[in-house]
Amino acid sequence: CSRCPQATMWNGGCVCKDFTGKDHSAPAGTVIKADNANCPPTDLCGRILRCTKCPDSSWVNDGCFCRQEISADTFFKGLDGFLQLLSTNITSLVKMRLWAEVRVSNPNPIGAHTDMGVAEIKYRRTVLGTAAMIPREVDAHDSVTFGVFVSVDSVPADVAMLMTQDIMLSDNELAISVVGRVPAHVGILRVLCQAVCDLRLDVLQLPRTVLTGRACHYTYDV
Repeated sequence: CSRCPQATMWNGGCVCKDFTGKDHSAPAGTVIKADNANCPPTDLCGRILRCTKCPDSSWVNDGCFCRQEISADTFFKGLDGFLQLLSTNITSLVKMRLWAEVRVSNPNPIGAHTDMGVAEIKYRRTVLGTAAMIPREVDAHDSVTFGVFVSVDSVPADVAMLMTQDIMLSDNELAISVVGRVPAHVGILRVLCQAVCDLRLDVLQLPRTVLTGRACHYTYDV
């Protein structure tokens, strides 16, 4: 029952679009029922008599339906828009801020110092967020815990698609990992201290961070 202000506009129900001066009278991919007023009851789709009609020559007549063709350019523009929308929605959904810690122990009789460290939030092999850990001194026979907040600010479109699939297949849970690495020096010895925590998040509880699973392990590599 809706109407557009001009006859040249395409009536999409709640929205009217003006296609004046364009080579088609409706958006690409539009499908409508063909006019079969001139068709007999035995051939309502015009398969035999070719009696159905479309609004104008820009439409492709498929018998029962009329459709506007989709060019490759239009398809990929639409796909790109969909991916951007999906990426934006996932970023909003999984936007988080996690606290990451790496503990550096120095059992030696001399002091040690660390270089700049890094903490990362990762989904599979993709890094979603990083934060730097500032250098610090570690006294002899002592240990220091490095802590920093790591935030997720953006999600690539292709990763967003994978995350969406995983969330749907895992009862609204998302598996991520938090990795912290700090290189330390004791005299001429260099040690890489690393902590890796595999986490499972309840997506329905976001933006609150509610974990349904956690497993951490620590390594020290010379």
